[in-house]
Amino acid sequence: MKFVSKLKTEEGFTATFFAISMPVIITIMGIAVDASYIIYNRIRLDMVADSAARAAIHSLDLSKWYGERKVVLNSDKAFQMVNELMSVNMPGAKLTKMEIPSESPNMCIIDVEAQVPLFFLRIFNKSSFTIHANARSIGYDLSQS
Repeated sequence: MKFVSKLKTEEGFTATFFAISMPVIITIMGIAVDASYIIYNRIRLDMVADSAARAAIHSLDLSKWYGERKVVLNSDKAFQMVNELMSVNMPGAKLTKMEIPSESPNMCIIDVEAQVPLFFLRIFNKSSFTIHANARSIGYDLSQS
C-alpha cells in the first residue's frame, strides 16, 4: 500500500526527468556546436575560393593585352597567386582544381576543399568533415563587347 501511495505523489519527478533528459540535451548541444563550426568554415572556404578566382583574373598576360587587346590569363602566375592567397586566408585548404578553359582564356574556375575538425562527434569516431567549394571568375574582355 505504501508503494502505491508513493507512486501517486510526484516527489522526485524533477530529479528523474532531469537525469534522463540531460544526456539528450548535451548531445543536441554538441551536435549543434559541430554543425555551426562546419557552416562557419564552409563560409570561410567559399570566401577563399571567390577571392582566389578573382585574384587569378589579375594574372593576365600583358603581352597579349598590349598587343591584341585580349584578356588572356597566365596560368603559372594565376596558380601562384591562388596558392598565396589560400595559404594566407585558410592555410588548411587544398586547391583541387584550377582551370583556365582554352575556349574562354579570360575565365578561371577554382575548386577547393578543406578538412574541418569535429569536437563532439569524436565520441562517435568521426574526427573530421570534408567541405568543398568552387568559384568561377571572368575577366572583362574588350574584344567581346
